[in-house]
Amino acid sequence: MVLRYEAIKYIYTKRMKEGTSVKEHVLDMMMHFNIAEVNGGAIDEANQVSFILESLPKSFIPFQTNASLNKIEFNLTTLL
Repeated sequence: MVLRYEAIKYIYTKRMKEGTSVKEHVLDMMMHFNIAEVNGGAIDEANQVSFILESLPKSFIPFQTNASLNKIEFNLTTLL
C-alpha cells in the first residue's frame, strides 16, 4: 500500500530536468508505473503517456503542442 502511494505520488510530481536524457526519464517513469501496478495501482498506457508528456520541461512545449494539434498518438515505446 505504501509502495503504491509513493509510486503514484512520484508519477504525479516528477518533472524532467532541462538537459537530461528523455530516454532515462521515460524509463524511470515506466519503472514507477510498474511499481504502482504490482501494488494494485494500475495506470493504463494512454494515461502513462499523458503523465510523461506533462512531466517534460518547458522546452518541449512546441513538441507537445504539435502532437496535440496534429492528434499524434504515442505509446511508451515511441516516447523512448
